[in-house]
Parts: sequence; C-alpha cells; structure tokens
Amino acid sequence: MVLGMSPAAVCQVFTLVSMCTSIADPNWIEVSYSNSSQPGGGDKRIIYGVAFTMRAPQNLTDTAPLGGLNGWGMWLLYALAALCYITVLFSSSSLLMDFLGGSSSRPRLLGTLYVFTAAVIVSVLAVCVACLYVIRHNLHQGASVRHWGSLSTIATGAVPLVPAVRISPGDSFWICFTGLLFSCLAVVIHVTPSSSSASDPGHQEDTEPLVIHGEEGGGPGDT
Repeated sequence: MVLGMSPAAVCQVFTLVSMCTSIADPNWIEVSYSNSSQPGGGDKRIIYGVAFTMRAPQNLTDTAPLGGLNGWGMWLLYALAALCYITVLFSSSSLLMDFLGGSSSRPRLLGTLYVFTAAVIVSVLAVCVACLYVIRHNLHQGASVRHWGSLSTIATGAVPLVPAVRISPGDSFWICFTGLLFSCLAVVIHVTPSSSSASDPGHQEDTEPLVIHGEEGGGPGDT
C-alpha cells in the first residue's frame, strides 16, 4: 500500500484546520451595544457560538436575545454546534481515506465525502445566518428587553430605553467560510479528469504498445 496525499487532500487539511479553529473560537455572532447612559456603562459585547451552548444554563441573561434558553436562537446554536462536529467527522474521514490511497481505489466514495463536507459547511453558515436574524428580530421587536436588563436604561423609572445594538458575524463565521472555499477547491480538484485519469499517463503509454505489439506479432505466427 502506497501512502500519500493528493492535492485534494491537502485542501481538505486546511478545511479541517479551519473548522477546528472556528469551533475553538467562540465568536460566531457578535452583539455589541453602547450603554453609556447608565452608571458604569460603556461599549459592551456579547458573543455567541459553539462554546456558548456549553455554558448557556449559567448565563440565562445572555440568552434573552436568542429568545430564552428554549428559544429559536438557542436551538439554532445547538444545531450549529452539531453541524460543526459533523463537518469535522466528514473532513477527517475523507482526509484519512485519501491518505490510505482511496483516491485511486475508491474515488467515488472519496468524492462523496468531499461533497458532503462542503454541503455540511454550507449548512453551518446558513444556520449561523438564521441565528443572526433571529437575534436581530428579537432585539428589534423588543422581546428581550424585559429579560435583558443590561440592555435597557430605566430613564423615567417606567419606560425602558434600548441603546443602539450592532449585530454582525464574528471571526468564526469568516474562518468557516474560508474552510468552505478550501472544501470546494478539494471537490473541484478531485472531480477534474487531470487529477484522476491523467494522473498516471505512463500507465497508458506502457499498455498501448503492448497491445499493438501483440497484434503485429500474432499475424506472422498464424500464417
């Protein structure tokens, strides 16, 4: 068995590194706001991501923009975390299979793993965008004001005043997007004919003369 890595597997290495980094980095969605009108206030920031799902029960106040601990935003974060780990599973499996020679022995199965990896990464980004819009909707509708006391300033003792809130994708989102680019590149390299059928041109050059030589040598022997 010849061990080695194809160019597609090299791209998949960068995909795997990008996904692991995005899981370790907690900043998938960033919510920042200014609360300078309150004593001790100022620019504050709350970040949501895979790591947040592990400590959400201890931070009930911060789950308010997600709709609460059982809100749509929280369930989308759980789905985001699950899809991230599924992506790591597909990416590492395809990388190991390519390293063990799967690009030549089982190219279709390996190509399927590459495509599934890219598809799951697209799902990860889609879930992250959906969660971002859920947070934005909750904040604009004021659903979280009654729960998220740190976002409200009681100016008159009765009317909550919500400060300007900025919601944007975090670092992990763009790292994951980079992983998607590498994953798509791995798919393109794998399905390109030059990476499979034309990867061993010497084999075709060796076999064709043998066939021609057999036909020419068999004629005089039969006469």
